[in-house]
Amino acid sequence: MRKSEWSQTRLRIFALCVTALGAALLIVRINPLQVSIAYLVLLASVIAVGLATDFWGGLLASAAGAFALVLFYQYADLYPRENTVLNIAGELTAFLLVGPLAGYLSAAVNSLHKEVDHWLVRAEDLAAHDEVLGSLKPEWALARLEEEIERAAQFRRPLSALVIQVQPNGGALTESRRRRMAALQTLIRIAQAATQVPSVVTHLGSNRILVLLPEYTASQARNLAQSLRTRWDEERCFPDEAAMTLGAPASHCGYLRIGLSSLNGDKPKVDVFLAQAQCNEQGD
Repeated sequence: MRKSEWSQTRLRIFALCVTALGAALLIVRINPLQVSIAYLVLLASVIAVGLATDFWGGLLASAAGAFALVLFYQYADLYPRENTVLNIAGELTAFLLVGPLAGYLSAAVNSLHKEVDHWLVRAEDLAAHDEVLGSLKPEWALARLEEEIERAAQFRRPLSALVIQVQPNGGALTESRRRRMAALQTLIRIAQAATQVPSVVTHLGSNRILVLLPEYTASQARNLAQSLRTRWDEERCFPDEAAMTLGAPASHCGYLRIGLSSLNGDKPKVDVFLAQAQCNEQGD
């Protein structure tokens, strides 16, 4: 948020408040009580329309309010003759000002709101972690995988990875987004509990996760995969609000397909390494 825009918004708030307060004091001072109440309601309506629309909406509301005042003046004799012009001119001026000022303020607030939303979205896009799933985002997962492949190849250390997919029981991806996210949250929670640093559990996109296992041989990774299958059948997830108290068996969300990929002293590209896991993918 730029400082100049915030300063202009504060100036518009001040101008609207001063104008509205001045108009209210003028109305109350020169009109009988019943008429003052009606005029104050009309003034508040003009301001409300301006705040709900924009400059042009506020201007139209002000014009309508001023027109209503003129019509009322034609059928009521409220002021002494010597003050009629002054009183009417003051109220008309106030009514013509508050609408556009409210519209200006509304436009400024909407502009600031859009700018804040833009930077919030931008910050979320630049963040490495997905707040909903509590893991690295897919693009960062691939970057981390590339780093680990480089390290394992350079120091001749073992590296394995599990690509785990939650496959809905119906076969096709027809489950709701809420159910899919609940299944992914449960799967990530299970994988994180079953591993420790330097292992990394990340979202790989869609309904897949990547369990990156530095220092794991292929045999150790297979044992972990079997352990995850067992825990999946025993774990509970929360796919909807009706099941929030006790949850539902995770297996109701689908079954696991787990692919395994391990390094054999070589240095494959990331896509080749993941393709190996997909070729070795097995379901329950």
